[in-house]
Amino acid sequence: MVSSTLVVGIVLGGIFGLLIIFGLAWYCSKGTRNRQYQPILERGTIITYEDPSVRKQQEAENFTMSARFYLRSAKYSMDSSLPHFGSREGKQYFMVKSQVNKQDAVMAMAYKTANWPVPLENDIARAALSKLVNSLQDHPFISVPTVYDFLSDKSTAVSIRPFYPKGSLKDFIHKSKPRQPYNEKYNQVYPLSEKFIT
Repeated sequence: MVSSTLVVGIVLGGIFGLLIIFGLAWYCSKGTRNRQYQPILERGTIITYEDPSVRKQQEAENFTMSARFYLRSAKYSMDSSLPHFGSREGKQYFMVKSQVNKQDAVMAMAYKTANWPVPLENDIARAALSKLVNSLQDHPFISVPTVYDFLSDKSTAVSIRPFYPKGSLKDFIHKSKPRQPYNEKYNQVYPLSEKFIT
């Protein structure tokens, strides 16, 4: 007959062993839980992965180089990058300063995507866009870009619009400052008062 001490020892040893196995599994998976890798290139049976944060950093550096290159021929100088100003991927914002009147402005650069609404590769489409933007000049509630262009060699659209230090209507509604990161500015919703609406 097996003694009860031996049975208890075997049971406790099994439980301890399971705890060690689960602990090791948890520890090994903890480091990879927050990373999302995307396969970008397959060579035979070897798959190469790219870290999305590295891709975003390279995209930001490319936008910065393109912005500096573009601003050499414009009447603006670059003040700083605004990395978290908007929410859209493939778009970067910069704070620029007018060399004519020393006013701050926001420059946006965006890659042309497959579902871009206006084909900007030819002069006729650019003229149509120019006419459309100029027709908005008299609208009292739309901040119309003062500069809009398309860099065909980089498939990038550029716009420069005035910067309003008090922010936009959306900033006012969310009680935020215009230079705050986008995710912090608009994550809380405030109800509009009846007095504000009327």
